[in-house]
Amino acid sequence: MAMSPNLYVGNLHPDTTEDDLRDAFSSVGPLDSVLILPLTHKPLSYAFVSFFDLSQALMAVTHLNHKHVRGKPMRIMWWQRYPKMITKSGIGNVFVKNLSPSVTSDQLERKFSGYGTILSCKVAEDENGMSKCFGFVQFDSQLSATSAITHLHGTVFKGKTLYVSAFKKKELRALDLYVGNLSESINETKLEEIFGIYGEVVSVKIVRRGKISKVFGFVKFSRAENAKAAMDSLHGTSFDGKPMSVALSCSRKPNRPQQIFTSPCNNSLYDIPTYSMPVPIQYFNHYQPSVCQLCATQLSTYEWQLPMSSPPGYCFTPPEASLGLGIWT
Repeated sequence: MAMSPNLYVGNLHPDTTEDDLRDAFSSVGPLDSVLILPLTHKPLSYAFVSFFDLSQALMAVTHLNHKHVRGKPMRIMWWQRYPKMITKSGIGNVFVKNLSPSVTSDQLERKFSGYGTILSCKVAEDENGMSKCFGFVQFDSQLSATSAITHLHGTVFKGKTLYVSAFKKKELRALDLYVGNLSESINETKLEEIFGIYGEVVSVKIVRRGKISKVFGFVKFSRAENAKAAMDSLHGTSFDGKPMSVALSCSRKPNRPQQIFTSPCNNSLYDIPTYSMPVPIQYFNHYQPSVCQLCATQLSTYEWQLPMSSPPGYCFTPPEASLGLGIWT
């Protein structure tokens, strides 16, 4: 698709005016148009800016992205450069958590920019503008997203160990199970045999570094009730002398009001899906039998105390994005 000199500008302060944007963008060249939508008394936090010249639009993306206007950093991306089927499909969407509270969207984008073209990047904020310690990065291809996940998951950034995974559509999360504490001798065939008695298994993946098992993996069922039955029955069951930890690889409301674990930036408060790292079953002995009802969101808070392992191979889809662009405003 041919590029045009049209830009989307998001994350604007509600009081931002078109004159504010003209002042900011005219520094790189003459503007064709500036439009804040909708045309009401209370504009949304995004706008459209068009240049006459493509090279000037490119300069704006390069030099003005994350520049502050009325105290908020703008998020600039190409408008209509990519078809909606890409931006709405979830392809290339990456979820990042355990961010330092000081990390900005600009810093997050620079951290991920070496792995491909970024369509949008956003650190989630609360109503007071404070970081929620997680964010989203959307690349223009799944290959770039996978490369970023592979290289950045488990790395330290601003004093925090990053958890980087792909994002997945909400309706598909209950089909997938995280399986941890596996014996190194268990392969995909054996894992499918173990879980297959509970229903049709769509896919099985054991995460490896080279040919060596990382002793955790994922099992995808065709029906959510089969996944739940397998989780309830197999969590804590020993194979080759090791009790497996089995949990939904999704966010789910806890079955009891209290949270077992807490952390400084508890993503479960924001209904953000997370995967759990391998967690020794013995750690949870004090909480049995209710641990069998936990999902990966509740298990995952323990992972903050563990060395990060290889990234999961399944992907998420972010919350519904405004304009179908994969943008979080």
